[in-house]
Amino acid sequence: MKPFEQLQALLEANKEIADSGIFTGGFRRQNREKAVKEGQHPKAIVVSCSDSRVIPELIFNCGVGDLFVIRTAGEVVSDVELASIAYGIEHLGIELVIVLGHDRCGAVAAAINGELEGAVAPVTNKVNEAIGDTKSPKIGELRNVQFEAEVIKEKLGLKDTNVLVAPALYDIASGLVELR
Repeated sequence: MKPFEQLQALLEANKEIADSGIFTGGFRRQNREKAVKEGQHPKAIVVSCSDSRVIPELIFNCGVGDLFVIRTAGEVVSDVELASIAYGIEHLGIELVIVLGHDRCGAVAAAINGELEGAVAPVTNKVNEAIGDTKSPKIGELRNVQFEAEVIKEKLGLKDTNVLVAPALYDIASGLVELR
């Protein structure tokens, strides 16, 4: 399946689970056994926030082996995350990267509120670079996913490749993902 078609399929699965609330992704024993026997063949790389309310496998109604997930506070991408993304592309043949931010993001709020020192500084300084001078959480969340998507494209040289890097935002209340 081409990256754009795969993205559309995941967005349709997201809408279905958001509407029905019924998770059908495969975490059963036979799904695990199949993944062990056949190896992993994920549909997409999802770079998402560590927020406990943002669970990519549930959001996209996926199970064992379906997604290659990288989670950090504020979906911030550093060298380690870039290496993980490169691994997924080069070794697993994944052609779709979704940068999944969300509303009510604590990392964006911390950057807006000037929490740029201490243990959270590596995250908030990076988010602050992405969001600029906005004081709007919605604009900050949007700018952050767009910024990180561009970082991934630029640092991994993906601009003229078949790999689709798609910034998206997840609405915690509705359960829906929207491309941005």
